[in-house]
Amino acid sequence: MTSPHFSSYDEGPLDVSMAATNLENQLHSAQKNLLFLQREHASTLKGLHSEIRRLQQHCTDLTYELTVKSSEQTGDGTSKSSELKKRCEELEAQLKVKENENAELLKELEQKNAMITVLENT
Repeated sequence: MTSPHFSSYDEGPLDVSMAATNLENQLHSAQKNLLFLQREHASTLKGLHSEIRRLQQHCTDLTYELTVKSSEQTGDGTSKSSELKKRCEELEAQLKVKENENAELLKELEQKNAMITVLENT
């Protein structure tokens, strides 16, 4: 027959061990989730960089087209020129938005990396 004292004594280290295992599992899960987020952010950043390059090229093409049209400007060339200028400004605005998104995502990625480092060191 065991006394209640021994029973509660035996459960103490087991509870601590289970809690430690649970914490290790939570840490492992958090690390996996952060790794997933890092990969998703990296993929998003890659896509944004690609979109920025595409917009920059399109803006360059339109600027060139605008320059060519300006040099051979005729009666209706003025309206085409202002159309191209407007389009170029729109693309530059889109480019700025994408660059800002990219900067925000980079900042978020750095924060996630810092969280991983903190979790790994605890």
